[in-house]
Amino acid sequence: MITNNNFTIKALCISLIIVIPITCSASANQIEAMGKQIAEHGSNAIPACAICHGAQGEGNLKAGYPKLASVGAQYLQEQMNLYASGQRTNTIMQQYAAALTTQQRMAVTTYYADLPARNLKPKDLGGVRVTQLLENGDPARGLPSCFSCHGDRGEGSGSNFPPIAGEPALYFIDQMNAWRTRARPVAEGDPMAIIAKTLNQAEIINLAHALE
Repeated sequence: MITNNNFTIKALCISLIIVIPITCSASANQIEAMGKQIAEHGSNAIPACAICHGAQGEGNLKAGYPKLASVGAQYLQEQMNLYASGQRTNTIMQQYAAALTTQQRMAVTTYYADLPARNLKPKDLGGVRVTQLLENGDPARGLPSCFSCHGDRGEGSGSNFPPIAGEPALYFIDQMNAWRTRARPVAEGDPMAIIAKTLNQAEIINLAHALE
């Protein structure tokens, strides 16, 4: 009887080892499918994200809608949560984010984070001054270089520093001004509000067009 019991316990353990990964995989597949559905077709509450952000999350340069492809899932989810709570303001995004559940926000941000990046290399850097700000910053004003946080060519770095290369100039300028006026919140230790206030409008505009 002891042997049989041991056999039964071992069999149960083996079955759990086999079943648990399959269950997790199915759950991951469901999350992926949910994110894809919301991105491409929307949900009952909102239209498709692709209408504004492009079929592949590439954004819309002319309209100023940011690209989402390859942006870190954690960063995107944090922004969606800020919109949902009203801490970050945008009439459309606040409405859509609040209409989605926490799981739906996680699903769609994960979907976009997994899409391949495009247009990450800055074009003409816009002259010596812009190149200096991107690559070296301005130590005299306490400004770090853009690339020191956002990747060697602005492609993003880790979960907290999103890509800046390839973003619409209109979006870049709008966000920098939002930081300047405290319309966009910053987390503790996030230097963007200080950086935005230190840069002048001409520098912000030149950086935006160099990175677009």
